[in-house]
Amino acid sequence: MRRGIDIAVAVICLSLFWAAESRVGAPPSRVTVRIAECANSQASQLLLLKLADSFGKLDVGTVTWQTLKGDTAEDLENSSRADIVGVFDVVFTGDRDFASKLERIGLLRASFTVFMEELILAGPVASVGQFSGISTEEVMRRIFSEERTFFSLFKNKWIADAEAELYRRSKITAPGANRRYVESSRGDIEALIQAGDENAFILICEASFAQYQDSQRDSPVLAKISGTGIFKETRMCLISDSGFRRERVAAADRYAEWLLSPDGGDAVESFEMGGINPFRSGSH
Repeated sequence: MRRGIDIAVAVICLSLFWAAESRVGAPPSRVTVRIAECANSQASQLLLLKLADSFGKLDVGTVTWQTLKGDTAEDLENSSRADIVGVFDVVFTGDRDFASKLERIGLLRASFTVFMEELILAGPVASVGQFSGISTEEVMRRIFSEERTFFSLFKNKWIADAEAELYRRSKITAPGANRRYVESSRGDIEALIQAGDENAFILICEASFAQYQDSQRDSPVLAKISGTGIFKETRMCLISDSGFRRERVAAADRYAEWLLSPDGGDAVESFEMGGINPFRSGSH
């Protein structure tokens, strides 16, 4: 009887040892980090997907990415606090006020810039040589003094604010009759095509212009005239830990650490669209 008990105890101990060994050697469980994108361009979304894919390749088997999109920053702000905590772990947003909105309702754990895209001035291909080596401010003054057609994307608040800043820097007191508005229903690419059709100049994010070049690679009628030195930041906002999703929060933190590392910055810098990289890393 005693011998039987000893054998049973030995089997149980051995089983526990094997179980412990298998747990040590097993790959970590998959964790789904839920990401919302707000107020980002299509090009920005492509970069974010590339960054998620790059991190997954470097860190095999630990994180599954599920991208959830909010149409606007207001959509998420109008959601209840419980809805945001329960659904999202990370929010990527190009809306510079959105991090402060999350902070106001007590959801922001941390926030930092992942990448930036510059506002550029684009115009007819034939005009590139005329403005070579001239500052953006001087180009703007000439556009308005010569009454060349200039399009405004009034539906985009960030570009509207940046345009006002550029007027101030260029000492343009008020836009003239040559300033026209792009049809509000048009997206960035359609707006650029409209500007090209009408031989106009337009302020646009460089990422949107890269998409235009990619779509019109055979015969683009617009070219980049100059950069403005005004940048739009896309920020990663980490949502507060609600307690029941600690594994997801830990995975999101590891992703944030990678994005801030040189490897994460290199992944941003190696992105290409339309033959150029329209983004600058926020981690260098």
